[in-house]
Amino acid sequence: APKERQHITPQVLLTSLTHAREPASLTVLLYFLGHMLERHASRDPEATYLLHTREVWAVPFVNPDGYIANEHLPSKSIRKNRRPTCSESASDGVDLNRNFGFHWKRAFSPC
Repeated sequence: APKERQHITPQVLLTSLTHAREPASLTVLLYFLGHMLERHASRDPEATYLLHTREVWAVPFVNPDGYIANEHLPSKSIRKNRRPTCSESASDGVDLNRNFGFHWKRAFSPC
């Protein structure tokens, strides 16, 4: 007999601030979450369906150390995290989205 198909709850992962100098991503994520929760609270059927039929995971600060490092800079130029990787402080850090371990190079230049 064929194996019965297991019911798996759909999941969605929402992230922002992978790049520290892109704070608009945090605004969009927080707006979306607030909007969905407000619609759910008012018993909106679409929002209720979406929130009751899937797991929603939110990571608002993927790169908190880079975000904090940018806090008092007028240019907001820091994109990477603050992990020490090379002797040149301007090149220091890991560009998080370029270093995901899936379908990317196995080794990266530290700078």
